[in-house]
Amino acid sequence: GVSSSTPTPANNLYNSKKKSSGSSSSALIPWMACVAITIILSMTTWNYSSRASALQIELQHLEYEHRVAVEHEDLLAKKSEEYSREKTKLSRRVAELEKTNKDLMGRVQKKDNEKKEMSNHVMTAVDSMKEHTQSREDALFERLELLTERVVRENLRELNERFGKGPHKVEFQVELPEGEGRSPSIGSILLELAPNDLMPHTVHLFLEQVYHKLWDGCHFLINQAHIVQAGPHRYDGTVVSSEQLEHFEEAKLDIVYFQEYSDAFPHEKYTVGISGRPGGPDFYINLVNNTINHGPGGQSHHDLHEEADPCFAKVVDGFSVIDRMRAYPTG
Repeated sequence: GVSSSTPTPANNLYNSKKKSSGSSSSALIPWMACVAITIILSMTTWNYSSRASALQIELQHLEYEHRVAVEHEDLLAKKSEEYSREKTKLSRRVAELEKTNKDLMGRVQKKDNEKKEMSNHVMTAVDSMKEHTQSREDALFERLELLTERVVRENLRELNERFGKGPHKVEFQVELPEGEGRSPSIGSILLELAPNDLMPHTVHLFLEQVYHKLWDGCHFLINQAHIVQAGPHRYDGTVVSSEQLEHFEEAKLDIVYFQEYSDAFPHEKYTVGISGRPGGPDFYINLVNNTINHGPGGQSHHDLHEEADPCFAKVVDGFSVIDRMRAYPTG
């Protein structure tokens, strides 16, 4: 049989080489591992370094944003503080204004109350004054009526006693001056006065004027389409003189005491009326029916427009003289 034996040197050499090769490989592995680890560590370190740099940049950016945010926060805090102070001031101002407004409203209310009270006093005073004035006016009108009645009664009595019961007639001698194709001439106008009991005050005044010859030397100076009017004036062709008026005033026979009028003796054509307010001493002859214009309410420019011009006589003769007077220049 085959028996075992000690390996030959050839086998030992192979084994020796094989063992040597194994040892070499074993030594290479750690080194490669170290290199790999070193590379990995280097890459990791670089990666961490890059990330650290990025994080550092991000951190700086965050720090910058934080500083900006802090600055903004400080600014907002200051603004908030300023707004708070302004709000406090405004609140105080509003409170002051509210107080002032309350005071003003109180004053206004007080003034309104005083105004109402004063208005009530004034209205009471006005009502009292109106009542008092109305009482005085009624009393004055009553006295005026009594005086008017007395004047009428006394004038009627004097008229009847001094001049008779009428009807009275008065004749005027009228000198007509020369004119275009006209020679001087004298004519007359005859007036018949109203009944004594119809216009006693005006008839009495006119007869007293005639009796005292106050109309002697006076002129007809107004020649219009609706009237011819005589007055206490004299005309020399250029100048109008009113010296005659003084004679009327001295005799206290210049005006009527009141605007006497009777619907039974209206301002018809060729009637005679007293001019003016108060009437007198001028009188006029109506050339047309002037009942509306010279009757009650016809003279609206006067204060007492409801009054009328007294109408106290009518022309009964001398119409041709009046027609000749109308032929002279108007004015």
